[in-house]
Amino acid sequence: MKSRSKKKDFKDEARARRTLAARSKVRSRCYFCEKKIEPDYRQDDMLIRFLTKRGKIRPRTRSGLCSRHQRAIAREIKRGRNLGLLPYRIVA
Repeated sequence: MKSRSKKKDFKDEARARRTLAARSKVRSRCYFCEKKIEPDYRQDDMLIRFLTKRGKIRPRTRSGLCSRHQRAIAREIKRGRNLGLLPYRIVA
């Protein structure tokens, strides 16, 4: 019976470490809400912050944006790509 409780404790500790590591990578507040600005397709240096190394749009869990600004940033990145200001894909 003691072996089961040790396994359970080990699983709980491992889960706590994973959640702590995941929380440290995500911003606690939305970047645009803090600065009180709206995303714009003409500010390509700002939009690049929300792209991965391969050119994909970062998910909300990684970027730390609120849902409203995550939708807006996706829309503005797509506009920038369409106008040729941002790359569709980054080939390394």
